[in-house]
Order: sequence, then structure tokens, then C-alpha cells
Amino acid sequence: ANCALGFWNTLKTIRRAVAKAKQAGYEQVNILAMCWMQGENDATTPASVPVYDKLLANFIADIRFYLEDDDLPFVIGQIKTPDDVAGQAEIIEMQKKVVAADSRCTLVDTSDLTMKHDDGWHYDYQSMLTLGRRFAEAAQALTK
Repeated sequence: ANCALGFWNTLKTIRRAVAKAKQAGYEQVNILAMCWMQGENDATTPASVPVYDKLLANFIADIRFYLEDDDLPFVIGQIKTPDDVAGQAEIIEMQKKVVAADSRCTLVDTSDLTMKHDDGWHYDYQSMLTLGRRFAEAAQALTK
């Protein structure tokens, strides 16, 4: 149920942002790309690891369907977990597999980024800025 809730919250967030832009006077709102940073929790969930490629590919297909854009570019952030949890390498391989099978997807490397000193799951301030720049550059490259 959590996965479905996350999916619907993602769509709700996108729809709210589009509505706000229209309220601000924009007649048309174009979503240029979807940047997605997720999978660490799946790496620690043994049932998710072997099917993560299917989960990710289905998520991408579902977002494209609901946003009515079959070519919506997806920029996937490579996961990074504390102390290389058991499923990390497998999830990264699945991320690469999904990206390789979809010409409108790309993977952003995060292996050199650093985590918050008191929280091994989230990037520190500088790494968040770097990740944002990498997402933007990758999204721009996919939309050319």
C-alpha cells in the first residue's frame, strides 16, 4: 500500500504544481522531464530486490500514462545507501537495466556524493546541490 500511496502523492504534487502555475497566469505548463531519486528502501527489502526493475519500469510507464506523455524523459538518481546495504549493488544493476531498455531514460551517478554526518540515508547540503545540477543537466540532454 505504501508504494501506491507514494505514486498517488507524486501525481498529486505534480497536479498541484501545474494548477499553481496556471493560477499564476501560465496558459500551458510543459513538464520537460521527471527526476526520480528512490530505491534505497527497496535495497533493504528482500522481496523488492529481485523485482525492482519491473517496479521501476512500471512506475515510469504509469507516470507517463497519467501525465499523457509517452515520451516523458526520466532521469533516475543512482541509489546510495549507508555502508553498502545488502541489496544496493543489485538495485543499481536494475536501475542500469531499466535505463538501458528505455531511450528516454538516463541514470545520474551519485557514487561520489556525501551523506549528512548524522544521517546515512540523505545527502548533505553540497551533495544535494550537486545532485540537482546533475539532474538538470541530464534532463536538458534528454530534451534536446
